[in-house]
Amino acid sequence: MTERVSSEEFDRDVAAFQLRLQDLRTGREIGGEGEDEAPAAVFLELETAAELLRVAHEELWAVGNELARRNTPGDRDRDLLRTVFKDLPVAVILLDRFGRVRRANQRATDVLGVTADYLSGKPFPVFVDLPARAALRSHLAAAARGKEEHVIATSLLRLGVPIPARLALSTVQVPADSQPVIMAVVLPADGVESDGVGRPAAAVTVAPARAAQSPHAVVAATKRLDLVASVARLVLGERGGSEAVVLHAVAILLCANFAEWVTIDLMCDGELARAAACGPAGDASLQTVSALERAVAGKAELPATVIDDGEGRLFAHVEDVSILGEDERGVPFLSAIGAHTALCVPIEADGQAMGAVTALRTQESTVFSLTDQAALEDVAGLLALALRSDRRWARHSTELAAFRAAMSPRAGPPQPGMDVAWFHRTAGSDVSLRSGLLHFLPRADGWGAFLSDTPNDGGSAAVYLSMVRHWVSLLGLTGEEPGTLLTQLNWAMRRVGGADQPISAMATQVTVTAGSARIRLASAGHRSSLTLRSDGRVQRTDGGGQPLNTGDNAEVHSDSVDLAPGELVLCYNNALFDAANSTGETFGQSGQLVDALARAARGTAQDVVDRIGAALSAFADGGIEEDVLAMAVRFIGP
Repeated sequence: MTERVSSEEFDRDVAAFQLRLQDLRTGREIGGEGEDEAPAAVFLELETAAELLRVAHEELWAVGNELARRNTPGDRDRDLLRTVFKDLPVAVILLDRFGRVRRANQRATDVLGVTADYLSGKPFPVFVDLPARAALRSHLAAAARGKEEHVIATSLLRLGVPIPARLALSTVQVPADSQPVIMAVVLPADGVESDGVGRPAAAVTVAPARAAQSPHAVVAATKRLDLVASVARLVLGERGGSEAVVLHAVAILLCANFAEWVTIDLMCDGELARAAACGPAGDASLQTVSALERAVAGKAELPATVIDDGEGRLFAHVEDVSILGEDERGVPFLSAIGAHTALCVPIEADGQAMGAVTALRTQESTVFSLTDQAALEDVAGLLALALRSDRRWARHSTELAAFRAAMSPRAGPPQPGMDVAWFHRTAGSDVSLRSGLLHFLPRADGWGAFLSDTPNDGGSAAVYLSMVRHWVSLLGLTGEEPGTLLTQLNWAMRRVGGADQPISAMATQVTVTAGSARIRLASAGHRSSLTLRSDGRVQRTDGGGQPLNTGDNAEVHSDSVDLAPGELVLCYNNALFDAANSTGETFGQSGQLVDALARAARGTAQDVVDRIGAALSAFADGGIEEDVLAMAVRFIGP
């Protein structure tokens, strides 16, 4: 058996081998044997082997020195102490003088229900029940100043569940550190059983209990999807309602299925305002909910920061209880609520911050997770889309109302002896502009009216009719009769453009004499008008002609009606006559229009249009699809 050689002897043998090899090469060259290539190749291989052997020996020597340096008695002691600390049968946590966790053994992570990596660097008070945190901070400060041991009764939090325990706090001076280390040892509380190794029995049983109570991960994910779907149905069902109603309903839904407390804040004129707040059902939470609603949302650090950064914030264990602001008493809302975990996400659409949703859970619930944050972000995304859509809809409705207001007069003509009334009913869908126009014209010898509509709809048709209204006002100042006015209007429309906008129109001119009133009528593609006589008869005055803007030469039909005192003329657009019910029958052809007018005999002009409007509503059971206009002109005498 080969005797084991020390590294020093091996080093000397390698050096001697290299020296002998060099002597052999030198002797061969002196002896003149350099012509043979085979011995030269042997020498080359031997020199290569010697070099590789030398390098390997140096590497082994370096590794040996490193191992020898590591295996000093001090290192072995540190490894032993580290292993003992890790496997101690009691929970031990090492803190710096500020109360932050530097190291915790395996038993401590089991008690708190978290990993050592998660625990490291966290303020230890966040793992203590909220009411006991202030007392713990005071004892930690006292332990850092002195060397006496402090034993306090407290409640640790494991997965959000308080566990009664005692903490033994003492300081340990580390030679390599100028600051002392605070050692916290977890002991069972008085009257609380231990598991036999210094761990509270509650900490042993809480994990199976929580596992039994918590749904399976798949079930939890399904519930989160159900929550998002419920919010989607809610915001779609409340479309058209006020923002306050929608947001309050969403807050109630989140409180019932996601968290005990929810606040929703929105940006309003550059300031953050509280839009909704909700808490647990019951009288006990009403005061706090009211305080949350009255609080200035801009003073709440958490939602303000989330809106500024555009990123959600998740606090599995809340460290700063003032992040949601304070109530009127100066008490932080999180303390009043008893919240131990918080989640806040932005309400954002198209890169624009619109607000934030904040959810809080108390000790009876599990801490928020990243999957919870993803679910709440989906809810906030739905809210953002709903708010954006509602605000666009509100702007559209405002613009729609402004256009429609311009399509009907704000006041009747100041004509003595005449009773004038009208109504303008918009399409029931309110989705687009269905364009109709009624406009009164001042004239030197009385007054006139212009009534028209177009088969086209939308903003372009409304804008075109608005332009026509101004043209009619200018042409009315010339004093021309209605037929000439329509001819001149057609000439202007053909010259300016807009050939894709045909217009059916009726122009009237009202003049009053001593005992009668004459109404001149001119129509271009308009159906007819109705006259209600004093004896209750209804007469039809046929229209005619071709719609304006369909040819260079206007085809206009002219007529006139003389009214005695108490008699009335009803003018209307084609959309009223053509309004259809579910069977396809039209309002004009059914006789309902004439019947409604006849039943309003001896009534005022307003009575006439009201009765016709009611009859139209009863007839068009499916709603009207275009704007309808009607004007009643009644002569009451000089």
